[in-house]
Parts: sequence; structure tokens; C-alpha cells
Amino acid sequence: MTGIGRCKPIVSFGCTILISYIGHRAIATVLRCQHPQGGFGGGPGQNAHMLANYAAVCSLAIMGFPGPNGGWDQIDRVKMYEWFMSLKQPDGSFLVSVHAEVDMRSVCTPKASFAILRHPQGYLLPPRCGYITGYHDP
Repeated sequence: MTGIGRCKPIVSFGCTILISYIGHRAIATVLRCQHPQGGFGGGPGQNAHMLANYAAVCSLAIMGFPGPNGGWDQIDRVKMYEWFMSLKQPDGSFLVSVHAEVDMRSVCTPKASFAILRHPQGYLLPPRCGYITGYHDP
């Protein structure tokens, strides 16, 4: 056995402690980006944005956990849904943020975010979304 071979459990233990410490700080950082009107912005105090919201949900799905300070239960799903619906357009698409553009990312990320959150999402996209069926790559 080589020198590092005898240290693998110790290295693993040290990495686990480091990841745990970074994880708790990262969870707190992501939660500070949650907008009071729903969704997550790119930083504390910034407007919520579809892509930042998706990244925040994915981050909390990977490193968060249920319970106090775990991040998962602190996601305000009701306000997020209301925010999504405030951005929904008549053709079934979504703005990426308030007063912003519509594109394919904004159609996919709300559905993906709520699928990750295991939230009922029936009203987010109708079975035949006009924006998707009429989309043509420029």
C-alpha cells in the first residue's frame, strides 16, 4: 500500500467536512437571492429571473435538505408559482423576467423547476403551447 492509500479515509473525512461547511454557506447564499415576490434573482436584492431561479432550485436540490436551514423547505413555492404566472403570456410562453424577453429557456425552466420541486404544474404549460409549436430557429 502506498502512502496515500493509507490516508484515503482521512482524506474522505476531510473532504466531507469541507463540503458540509461550504454547503451550509451556499444554501444560505442561495436563499438570500429569493425575491420577496417569488422566484430567485442572480443575487440578493435582484429581480427574479427564470435562469437564476432554475439554477437556485437545482442548487438546493443538490445540496439542500428538508427541515430548518436546509433550504428545501424555505423555497416559497406559492410565491414562485404566482411569479411564474405573472410572466405567462397568452401564447403559453413566459417572459424570463419582468419587462424582459421571451425565448425557449423561459418556456422550459418553469416546468423543469416545478418538476424538481415536485409541485403540481398543470397550469404552467398547456398540452399544446402555441409558442413552442410556432417556434422556428432563426
